[in-house]
Amino acid sequence: NEEDYKKIVAFYLQNSIDSAKVDKTESTPNENLEGFNYQAVLKAGNHFSNITAIGIDEGKQTVLVGSPMGKLIKLNNIEKGEFKKDSLRIPGVFSVIKQEKGEWYALDIGMLGPHERKLGKLLKLKNGNYETVLEGLHKPSDFLFFDINEDGVDDIIVCNFGFETGSLAW
Repeated sequence: NEEDYKKIVAFYLQNSIDSAKVDKTESTPNENLEGFNYQAVLKAGNHFSNITAIGIDEGKQTVLVGSPMGKLIKLNNIEKGEFKKDSLRIPGVFSVIKQEKGEWYALDIGMLGPHERKLGKLLKLKNGNYETVLEGLHKPSDFLFFDINEDGVDDIIVCNFGFETGSLAW
C-alpha cells in the first residue's frame, strides 16, 4: 500500500550514502602469478580482448581461443612463444572448444546476456571452415560424445543452462 511504500522510500533516503566512488582504472591480468609466465597475446588497441573459450592441442603446440565477437583465433608455436595468429570468423559466442574423436568442435551459446532463446549450436571445425552438427540448443555450456543407450553409436550429450531452465540433453 501507499503508506508502506513511503516508509521504504524514507528508509532508503535516510540510510543510503550520498555518493559512491567508481573505480575507473582498467584491470589487467596479474603479472606476478607464481609458477606462471605471463604474456599478453590478445589485445585490441589498449584493451585486453574478451575470451570465452580456449582449446589446447598439445601435439601441434596450438591454442584455439574463442571470443564473444564471433572469432576463433589459432595461436601456433606456443612452446617457443612465437605466436602466429590465424583466425576464423564464425558468428557466435563460444563456451567450449575441444577435440573429440580426433576432430575439433566449438560450442556456440548463441548470444550473451539474459535470454531464453534456443540459439546455440555445436560446430565441427575443419580446414578453416565449419559445419553445424547440432542447432537449436539452449545456451549450451559443455558437450561430450558417449554411447548413452549402448547401441554402438556415440550420442552427443549437451549441458544447457539458463535461469531455472538448465538441462542435460542427448
